[in-house]
Amino acid sequence: MTYHEEYVELSSSPDPLRTRWLTYQNGERTSATILGLHMLGLGAESFSGIAESLAAFGLDYKLHCYDQRGNASAAIQPPQSFRQWVEDALSALDRISDERVHLVGASLGGSVAASLAAEIQENRIASLTLIATPAAAQPAFTDRACAEREGTLDRIEKETIKRWFGDAGNSTVVEMARQSIRRMTARGHDSAWRAFAQFDGYAKIARRLPATLCIAFADDVSTPPGEMDLIAEQLHAAGRAVRRVDISGAGHVGMLCKPAEVAALVIDHIRTNP
Repeated sequence: MTYHEEYVELSSSPDPLRTRWLTYQNGERTSATILGLHMLGLGAESFSGIAESLAAFGLDYKLHCYDQRGNASAAIQPPQSFRQWVEDALSALDRISDERVHLVGASLGGSVAASLAAEIQENRIASLTLIATPAAAQPAFTDRACAEREGTLDRIEKETIKRWFGDAGNSTVVEMARQSIRRMTARGHDSAWRAFAQFDGYAKIARRLPATLCIAFADDVSTPPGEMDLIAEQLHAAGRAVRRVDISGAGHVGMLCKPAEVAALVIDHIRTNP
């Protein structure tokens, strides 16, 4: 597997996003091109474990991911709206020359990925994978926008780590998550949660989504598996192809703690929807 990092500008007029763009690749011939969208509080590197597992399982792929507004290298560019994240993702898709792309989104990234897929011709998006993502915005999202008022991210960091990992997770991934949260600014953190609170859910977009894999983690207290059940039910009712799977032994950041299990499901979904 090879890895490349660069800084790019994604046009979201009139406020272009200057951000870090990561590309993971396995094999000289790409059989699958993937755009990964990370969860709120993490960054593009949160896909590294999945990238390594995809390679270990023998998939020839190219995985692109970038830091979304308010997070990691883009921490000083907070989102002004949920729509702005979607426009950034549209610009990111334009950077990828391959004809068909598989979208993989975790938590916030899943909401952005679904919104993106609903606007793109179905022959451009080969498949959609949603990981631990909510069926719609929750009241708790705006409640979490309190860092500027408190003047620090200290309490938020502790509560977030507890909500994400509980008593699970090894020290390496926990420390990675801590460092990601600490890179956020108080303003960016609050703006991100207020923007996420604008996500309308799947009622209006379900019928326009491609074949979708819904992955939940059994111990997730942040986005309980029931949220993924609701998404799957709405897609099924809209006549869309959907598969719903639980992974045991992990909480909200199961993509960090159980990357091989996630990657195995993603590979199967990609090969079923080339």
